Amino acid sequence: MRHSTIVVFLFGLTLLAFGAFPESVNGQEAPRTLIQANAPGWITVHWEHTGQDVYWFEVHRQDPPYTENSFVFLAKSVNRADSLTDKNLKADTTYKYRVCAVYASSWTCADWVSVRTLSPPPPSSGGSSGGAPPPSARKPAPAPPPKIIGSNDFNDDGHGDILWHNASTGESQIWFMSGSSRIGRATILDGARPTFIGPPWSIVGSRDFNEDGKTDLLWHNSSSGETQIWHMNGHKVSDRATVLGENGSAAFVGLPWSIVGTNTMNGYGNRKPDIIWHNSSSGETQIWNMDDHRVRGRATVLGENGSPAFVGLPWSIVGTNDFNHDGTADILWHNSSTGETQIWNVNRDGNGGYRVSSRATVLGENGSAALVGLPWSIVGTNDFNQDGKGDILWYNSSTGETQIWFMNGRSVVRRATVDADLDGGGALVGPPWSIMNH
Repeated sequence: MRHSTIVVFLFGLTLLAFGAFPESVNGQEAPRTLIQANAPGWITVHWEHTGQDVYWFEVHRQDPPYTENSFVFLAKSVNRADSLTDKNLKADTTYKYRVCAVYASSWTCADWVSVRTLSPPPPSSGGSSGGAPPPSARKPAPAPPPKIIGSNDFNDDGHGDILWHNASTGESQIWFMSGSSRIGRATILDGARPTFIGPPWSIVGSRDFNEDGKTDLLWHNSSSGETQIWHMNGHKVSDRATVLGENGSAAFVGLPWSIVGTNTMNGYGNRKPDIIWHNSSSGETQIWNMDDHRVRGRATVLGENGSPAFVGLPWSIVGTNDFNHDGTADILWHNSSTGETQIWNVNRDGNGGYRVSSRATVLGENGSAALVGLPWSIVGTNDFNQDGKGDILWYNSSTGETQIWFMNGRSVVRRATVDADLDGGGALVGPPWSIMNH
């Protein structure tokens, strides 16, 4: 087996070590691995595998001084895509990890990946010499910055990810991202099995509905009008819950209403995601205030003059995010005739409703309106570069290219095509795959 290249990235407090595909042995493919140091003494091993006839997978670790052919057996799993967190390690210490695919009469292992655990935080300064300050003199540590409202981060590494669905097979797949680069993929699993879901069900959003720090999936059934939340643990389904109305019964809603987004519309005081609906007949936009899978209230979005804002074609809602960084998600619209993209800055109106405070056309790098039409379309928003500001995700239906507009409020700072340089394989994807609106 030839050694592959190892690339190490440092983003804030997260260290990622990523190994390319080793060469397969007799056609038996080695697992694809992603090793992540995310806390002092904690390392997480992710893997995925697309080969056949694998009995199980094993995770191994080598401790210093890395004796040849000596390793610690950590875990055994039958899942083709899975992860393991190795805890209670020494801080600021380098460990080696690999994942092996076990076949009937042999095994094939990914190359060893070296990862260094994070250093512990420095001791507090101040107080009397020779020790920590007394409790009364200690200042509380600053809280970590909250994730941007509207960020979909399935593997909790701080980077926004991209969700795909295959209209032919019903498979849903997550692209784990680092900026504009894909660093791994995982199929959505229910237990140990991939989930294959097709019409009349479709994915209409993804947010952390139960506030466990993990992004969940929102589905809608176009036949029955049922809306369902899949509570997720990374790429695995934990449980499902039907959305209930204020009376505790299932809320069945169909055309001309449709779900066009989900996000936290209540600001920093309430970070629970809400559901945004649009009525294609009347042009009304309505927000369902949610408490996990229960509707607590509904409110029509009002314009600047306090009257309901009725908007129809050629305008359509294509995303939601906090573009002006005021703690409340905004609504992103696109005009299919002119190619204009517009942000509605939305705030609470003091009466339990929602009101547009201002509107702004998205500007390109040159300061002029960024007018873009087919074959490009907006397929979602996210914070891809960890700057705390919502970015816009575009897809080209002719070329299969996915492109990120990195934003500063209403202005495009730069654009980047999504690549798979760190993951192997291509990033140009066409039907039957499509990106699910975030």
